[in-house]
Amino acid sequence: MIRFRTPLLLLILLSLFFLPAIAAETGDAFPTTIQDRYHKSKFFYKQLETNPTLGNQRQMWLKSTRNFRKVYLANPKSELAPASLFMLGKNYRRMYEKFGRKSDLQEAIGYYRDCASLFPHHRLADDSLYLLGILFNDILDEPRTAARYFSDVVSRYPQGDMHPQAATSLKTLSSKYDIALPEIMISGSNHKKLTNVLPVKYWSSNDYSRVIIKASGPVTYSAQLLEKSSNTPRRLYIDFQNSYIEPRYRTPIPITDGLLKRIRTGQYTQETVRVVLDIETISSYKIFSLPDPFRVVIDVRGKERPELQPESSKPVKALHKPSLKNGQIIVLRTQKKHRAAGTAAPPTREEDDLDSSPELSLAQQLGLGVAKIVIDPGHGGRDPGAIANGLKEKDIVLRLAKKLKDTLERSLGCEVVLTRDSDRYISLEERTAIANGNNADLFLSLHVNAHPRPTVNGLETYFLNLSSNPEAMRVAAFENATSELQMSDLQDVLSDIMKNSKIEESSRLAHNVHSTLITGLHESDLTLKDLGVKQAPFYVLIGAEMPAILIEIAFISNAGEARKLNDDGFLNSSAAGIVRGIRSYIDSNSARLSF
Repeated sequence: MIRFRTPLLLLILLSLFFLPAIAAETGDAFPTTIQDRYHKSKFFYKQLETNPTLGNQRQMWLKSTRNFRKVYLANPKSELAPASLFMLGKNYRRMYEKFGRKSDLQEAIGYYRDCASLFPHHRLADDSLYLLGILFNDILDEPRTAARYFSDVVSRYPQGDMHPQAATSLKTLSSKYDIALPEIMISGSNHKKLTNVLPVKYWSSNDYSRVIIKASGPVTYSAQLLEKSSNTPRRLYIDFQNSYIEPRYRTPIPITDGLLKRIRTGQYTQETVRVVLDIETISSYKIFSLPDPFRVVIDVRGKERPELQPESSKPVKALHKPSLKNGQIIVLRTQKKHRAAGTAAPPTREEDDLDSSPELSLAQQLGLGVAKIVIDPGHGGRDPGAIANGLKEKDIVLRLAKKLKDTLERSLGCEVVLTRDSDRYISLEERTAIANGNNADLFLSLHVNAHPRPTVNGLETYFLNLSSNPEAMRVAAFENATSELQMSDLQDVLSDIMKNSKIEESSRLAHNVHSTLITGLHESDLTLKDLGVKQAPFYVLIGAEMPAILIEIAFISNAGEARKLNDDGFLNSSAAGIVRGIRSYIDSNSARLSF
């Protein structure tokens, strides 16, 4: 525990009585300037530093402290007063280093504190605070107290000469002792600031995991896959450069079920955040980043699914030119092994002998088909989607999704999973993760359109791809909750990723569903304008491992279409049209393979 000296104020008061005696003792006449006294005191101090004979005598160091104290007491408000206090701190620190007396260390701390508190605007204030940090860290082994002094330097003196050293010391302490950095060192426009990495989110099933790592801004990252050793499973780590994560988010996250076993996040070095994924088995993974807000998405497969066959691979590109080692994007080829939904099981040998069943198509013989579909009602919870004419997009698409689920299960006999079945918020990345984690065969995201001009109307269907269509980019920007400028930048980043998506299959699904929707609504006297099938980079479709489309069913901003959207008959007809489109897609698959 540090014991403080006689309060400095009392020392100043005593000086008023004893200054004449001090002058008589030193033999200096009062006309001698304070500057002269200070320079003489500093000269004597340097003699102690360089002359071993003098420097090894404690009484000589005590004389040096008296010299600086006299200068300070001669005029506590002079321009040399803070320098004298600083030199007293320096003097006592050297005495502690030479003679090992704890009282000298206490004096040094006291004088440095006096210099910083009494003269906060002087050039030596940040020096004093920085040296206090050094004393508490290096000598007293109190890193958290040291960090407070370093934080004072970087927060109160951003332009001071001690700022770089204090910032470096803080980064070291943060990494070593899980000490939080001051806000001024995190994010912002200053290139010297660190990017703040946020808490990791994940979704994990038995053979698939999606991990989302958000950051306060774009950050360069790299990944490395480490092979299994005798004590540790195979693991993947991602390093974020020039980054920082708060100590409260550095606790390892154990996961009791699913492919992902544990996530460890830490301040690996002063300026590097490392996220480690402990995974029982890893057969393939892909990594990509999305902007606004910046986040890195990691999809991991733990064992090779029958339909996952590597066709080609290439290194992943991440925003702002990060490097990536051993990372691959897997091109998926459909080779399903389960029975086609809505069809009979292959005949037994006895049935075959009796020729009691019709000839199976090649698609049915190969076991190709659609057994599980994930339907995604867009938005939800705190995200209402488009709002107009007294309606909210999130409510309409949830009603449609429930009707579609019932119709699909009844008509095609397939399993249908909803990403949400109530009014709750789900991130775009989680929606895709639900489809992948369920090993879905198709993924349909349901939305309602809107436009600034209330006369705009119609129905359009999208699949994932790059686009130069301004209207398609406008719609994608709205559904992605980002700006059209960000969408333009995104296309360059995602060009490689989307080359490996199921674009061709998704395009065929989109055309089939769109065509039957338009036709079915027309036959029900609920005609909508045909705006066609389009392509755009929708976040919710990125990373989907199955044919995936997004349907903008009508315009909520158009009064006439809003009335339809609020009508159960229209929603029932829309659900029936989508189901016919999916059946048409399945049949076209069979036809393509029955040559």
